[in-house]
Amino acid sequence: AEKIFAAVRANGGEASDEHLRILHFLFGTTFVKALDIVDAQHVTKIVAQASRRSLFVVQGSATFPYTCAAGFCSCPAFNNSCLTHVDSLYCKHQLAAMFADSTRRAFESVVDEATFVATLCVDRNHFVAHGHGQQVSSPMRWSRYHHASAGSQRQHQRISYSTVSKTLHF
Repeated sequence: AEKIFAAVRANGGEASDEHLRILHFLFGTTFVKALDIVDAQHVTKIVAQASRRSLFVVQGSATFPYTCAAGFCSCPAFNNSCLTHVDSLYCKHQLAAMFADSTRRAFESVVDEATFVATLCVDRNHFVAHGHGQQVSSPMRWSRYHHASAGSQRQHQRISYSTVSKTLHF
C-alpha cells in the first residue's frame, strides 16, 4: 500500500484508476469508507513547525476525530482489527490519512511544538495517566492530565480537547 501511495505522490498527487483498483483490491470496503472520509474533507494534517513531525486528525463516523500517526490510530477498530485480531493492516482512518496526504487533499495546519505534543497526547476515546498505565474514567474523557513532579507533590495540568481543537480549527 505504501508503494501505491508513493506512486500517487510521484504522479503529482493524482490517483489513477489502476491505483484505485489496487487499493480497493487490497482493502475492499475499508478503502471505500476511507475515500468517503477524504471526500467529506475530514482529514487534517498537523505539522510541528520546528521539527516538521506530522500526524493526522481524522473525523470518521464517530462524533469526535481520531489521531493517526505512523502505524497507529486511536480508533477502536485499529485496536480490534489491526492489533488484536490482525484482520487488516490499516483502519479506514489510516487509509484516509495516507490517501489524503498522497493526493494533497488533507488540510494542513502548522503548529508550534507544544500544540503538536498536546494533539498527540489528547486521545478522545480513553486516557492513560502519564507514567502510571492506569486508564482514566469516562467523566474525564475529553481531557488528559499531565503529571509533572514538583518536589514530593504532583501538579496536574489539564489539557482539554476543546482547547486543542480551537487552536487547530477543527
